[in-house]
Amino acid sequence: MPNGTMKLLSVLFVILLSLTPVACQAQRQGTVRSQGSTQQAPAPRSFAARTQIAALDTGQGNFFDSQTYDPSVLMNPNDPALLIMFFSGMAAPVQLGAQSIGRATAKVSDPTTWAVSHSGNPVLTANGNSWENGGDGLRCDSVLYNAGDHKLYLYYTAHASQIGLATSSDLGLTWTKHARNPILSPSGNETHNSQFAVIKEGSTWRAYYSYRTAGAILPAYRYATSRDGVSWAKSVGDIYSDGGRYMEFHQIFKIGNRYYLAYESGGNDVDWDIRIATSADPATGWTRSATNPFFVKSGTVGAFDRYLVATPCFIKIKGVWWLFYCGAKDHAQPYGTNHWPMGAAFQAVPSP
Repeated sequence: MPNGTMKLLSVLFVILLSLTPVACQAQRQGTVRSQGSTQQAPAPRSFAARTQIAALDTGQGNFFDSQTYDPSVLMNPNDPALLIMFFSGMAAPVQLGAQSIGRATAKVSDPTTWAVSHSGNPVLTANGNSWENGGDGLRCDSVLYNAGDHKLYLYYTAHASQIGLATSSDLGLTWTKHARNPILSPSGNETHNSQFAVIKEGSTWRAYYSYRTAGAILPAYRYATSRDGVSWAKSVGDIYSDGGRYMEFHQIFKIGNRYYLAYESGGNDVDWDIRIATSADPATGWTRSATNPFFVKSGTVGAFDRYLVATPCFIKIKGVWWLFYCGAKDHAQPYGTNHWPMGAAFQAVPSP
């Protein structure tokens, strides 16, 4: 969601739709406005700590000067004492800067102290002479380690509308973009595909993605499967929606026999927060968590997440659940014109 250019496009899209016979998303789906105008704002949930990650703060004059978001955190497969994070970064100016993908590392013993890799430069950028040209850069969707070939697989959104794949044999310091990119493109009524969250179970790869149509902005999630992580077959229709709120960045993981979708949810007139949906079946039966909204703005004056929170990533570290996310520190709306630094909360146990 903190993709600044996509926020601007979303606003323009809604304005254009309002000038046509098709009602705009917020008007057509009254749930959005009723939630914003009649429901009391949820109180911040109590967690042991919310900590801003200093190395990923905005305003440093680098490739993430405006925003750091879309975290994907995993254990270093070669060293269980280390963590690796891949994230999206937006350069200046706020909302309109180029986006690229960065890498950072931390010790398992201290998940709030990170160092940006590659001398503070991105590890993956858009190729201006390819299908990635013409958009606002790259966003990090999800990263996983494939023990079958000992490579990291990074799925990314480019041109704000298609999905690409890059692989790495050196834990994400250098990447090779797949020759068959884009590996997922809009089909049927879709005009955009974005935010490709992937999980691998045995020989089956499962993915959940956001989409747009000519008449709807981020209305739901859809599902796709693969046998190799490259060629994907989409299922028919939506698998989960959240009552008219926009739904973009999300994470898929599994606890026991239950699947979890951690996702951001919000809109142009409602706060962005973090929510959870679960199912015993990866393709159907998804239900909202009884704890929703699971995680909301802190509301604390001067805090990095005072106004909004988004782009969740859960990971269990030494038996403790951590939630990595970004927060809006400037104002609530318009949400696109914020700085979005990165932070973490621990003892944030996901629950159905």
